[in-house]
Amino acid sequence: MKTLFVSYICKKGERKRFLDSILSERIDVSSRQEQGNIQYAYFSPKDIEDTLLLLEIWEDEEAFSSHCNSAHFKRLGELKAKYVEQTLIEKRDTLVTKDEFAYSKDCSAI
Repeated sequence: MKTLFVSYICKKGERKRFLDSILSERIDVSSRQEQGNIQYAYFSPKDIEDTLLLLEIWEDEEAFSSHCNSAHFKRLGELKAKYVEQTLIEKRDTLVTKDEFAYSKDCSAI
């Protein structure tokens, strides 16, 4: 099991455009449909307006590696270059539910 907590620190005022691009290009949907994906969900922190959070859970390293080689993952990288100042990633080998994540990060699911 591979769990990632991703924090996108967006350029000032660009979080909405970043998220709108992700959703309109269906990057989230494509990621959820991948073999080995267990969870792929974006969250909006309540008190941090320029940050977007992502919880990703993959069955194993192979599924995650395959995801990293997908066209939509590469497209996400292009969007990050346009809208994001910094990306922070915390990796774990444990399962975390959407509700646990939202509660621990004081955020709401998108």
